[in-house]
Amino acid sequence: MDYFAIEYLAYWEGRLSAGRLAALLGKTRSQVQRTIIKDYEEQHPGALMRGGRGKTFADTAEGLKFAPTSASALLDVIRGERRLAESSGEKPRFGPPLEEVSAFGFSEPDPDVFQRLYAACVGRRAVRLDYAAKSGLMECDFSPHALVRDGGRIHFRGYASTIYRPSTPYPDPFRQYIDLVPSRVRRLIHESSVTDYVPDAGDADWHARETLVFRLNDDLPKEILGVLAVEHEGARASGDFRIKRIQNVRKALRIYVQRSLRHRAFGDVLYEIWRPVPN
Repeated sequence: MDYFAIEYLAYWEGRLSAGRLAALLGKTRSQVQRTIIKDYEEQHPGALMRGGRGKTFADTAEGLKFAPTSASALLDVIRGERRLAESSGEKPRFGPPLEEVSAFGFSEPDPDVFQRLYAACVGRRAVRLDYAAKSGLMECDFSPHALVRDGGRIHFRGYASTIYRPSTPYPDPFRQYIDLVPSRVRRLIHESSVTDYVPDAGDADWHARETLVFRLNDDLPKEILGVLAVEHEGARASGDFRIKRIQNVRKALRIYVQRSLRHRAFGDVLYEIWRPVPN
């Protein structure tokens, strides 16, 4: 937290001061000057720059090692700080006022169901449950491996094996890696032992990574193309951009990335923006 706070103040807030750093870390001004800032500068020479009137700042995000370097990563940090502050009844230590419009449409899972799945994921335990899959209601043993947030929902990636029960019309039994949405869990039956847990070693789509390629929809109105050009190319936008490449995407998450990029609303009209290019 100490070095994060130094870089956050120096770059994102535009100025590092001992007083502000001390308040953020809950330490005295002399402590941060004599130990934290001094140690940081010794370990990372040249990362901080001196300006007029005692101003200390980081010139660019490229030199940051502990603080986030992108807007999306910074928002994640600010969001986390706000949640911690709310839970303790205090004010956030840093960050501007933040409103999350996407949170209004987020599908919150049942807290008890999510807690038990989360605990099973962390503790590497399998859980037996009734699940409303697209193919029908099924009972399965599920070993959760990872947590994924996709826009308006959360799901767990893990291994599922169906349990045969004659009284219920289940789909054909299967054993495979799936994306399980907590809000579709009808009933948690019981937790299995750690020995029943199936690890993610065999999940080829989770471990495989690929580059996704998208082509801009050429049929978009000119005014929309102009707005997109400025967003992607800045003030000197020429409008000559047609291809977007996103590297290092897990194959298991490809469909969610495609879904998030394909359509976008301008005003009250939904447009198809980026069309996936088949590999």
